[in-house]
Amino acid sequence: MMTMRMTNKKMWLGMALVSLTAACGGGGKGGAGGGGGTMVKGAPVGKKPMSKLAAKAAPPPEVKAAGPVVEMSDTDKAKFDKAAKAYADLEKEAQATGWNSGLCTRAAAVWEGLASSAPKMVEARFNVGASYSHCHEDAKAEAAYKAAIAINGAYAPAFANIGEIYLRGGAPEKAKPWFENALKADPNNAAAHNNLAWMLYQKLRVSTVEAERTRLEDEVLGHLRTALAVEADNLEAFNTFALVYLEGSENNASRLDIAQLLIDQAKKKNDKFAPLYVTSGLLALKRKNVSMALSDFNKAIVLDPNLTEARMNVGSLGISFRKYDDAKAQFEAVLKKEPRNYEAKVGLGVALRGLAAVQKDTKILDDAEKTYKDAQAMQPSAGAAYYNLGLLYANYRLVILNPDDYDGQIDAATKAVGFFTQFKQKGGPPDKIKDAGERIDDLNKLIQTFKEIKALPPEPPAEETPPPAPAPAPGAPAPTGGNPK
Repeated sequence: MMTMRMTNKKMWLGMALVSLTAACGGGGKGGAGGGGGTMVKGAPVGKKPMSKLAAKAAPPPEVKAAGPVVEMSDTDKAKFDKAAKAYADLEKEAQATGWNSGLCTRAAAVWEGLASSAPKMVEARFNVGASYSHCHEDAKAEAAYKAAIAINGAYAPAFANIGEIYLRGGAPEKAKPWFENALKADPNNAAAHNNLAWMLYQKLRVSTVEAERTRLEDEVLGHLRTALAVEADNLEAFNTFALVYLEGSENNASRLDIAQLLIDQAKKKNDKFAPLYVTSGLLALKRKNVSMALSDFNKAIVLDPNLTEARMNVGSLGISFRKYDDAKAQFEAVLKKEPRNYEAKVGLGVALRGLAAVQKDTKILDDAEKTYKDAQAMQPSAGAAYYNLGLLYANYRLVILNPDDYDGQIDAATKAVGFFTQFKQKGGPPDKIKDAGERIDDLNKLIQTFKEIKALPPEPPAEETPPPAPAPAPGAPAPTGGNPK
């Protein structure tokens, strides 16, 4: 039950430094490029575990009327310039090593110093949050963004970034009002438009009602057009635009050409934006070009080793081509970064199950079963782990048993039936539900057959036959029948 994954990850640096022309404590339009905020990466379709922070998320405060525009004093501008230079030096380090907790803390400290000396400078407080957001230190980032809103109740970038934290934390409905408030504060906030477009796109992907799909697509494209009108080089908007046109391409192949055009345009603006290669890989799969898809996904990993969707897609293709070692490595890399990633955990189980079959190693099969059960514990209401446990018992446990071990075979088949039944109760893709039902029928017949064989009376022992008469010695007369005379 592996599916291709997509992403729309925003580069954090695009929003880290707000414009010096923004009013200190004034209007709510701060943010590089005019939009401010960040774009959340593509979440998998379906329910993901909600972060503790998102679970406790409160509704946003009402947007307050923007205060009068107040120009920064020369002293505050000089302080800002000094902080920006110190931050730029840390940014150079991050380009070489990647952002880590130490760098994020040092960057936040730069802006904390400025915020302490200029407490009404909303941009400084916002940049504290942006610094922590580099490392997804969400609780600290959230506190800083809320502090920015306390200074300026119409500061759109802070509303948008808090929404991004909750969206990434698996709480889209809690994120939505924060994005909506960002647009109330600034109708041109590109990050809010991008994220609302992404949320609507997720609904579009799973909708099967044509009228609803048309409505959702129109709403998605409306948000994306606004984002691009504000920021002509907004790569996240280009990427989502392309993903939208991949939808429905089965019935209209020309949509793939439009998607390709959008990807090519975005690459001209920045060919180092890793999510574009994930989308390009998905397009290649639509065109049955698996080698190109794999190349694109691997390119995305090179550009951003932490891009979950690229690794998930390489892992899925590895399973498809029985490159189980490669798939295992990709899913393990994802789980190292995201220990509670359900799809990666199930994918790792599939890779281990394949390795167990190839190597005929029951220990690896035990590891696969444990991995599936770990996934069950993560998301008890999701069906994929149950379906794969059913396969493990039906196709593997049952096969490796001694043919005469009827009790063991009945037990394995019964467990498989139980897992497939649970999968049907949880719900899943229609073709898998149908497959599970057919497997349950076949396994129940097999169980009945084993029981009938087991109930048969034991076969009577074979009658002993007398040993053959010894051969006569050479030259001796052959024995004759009858009574001696």
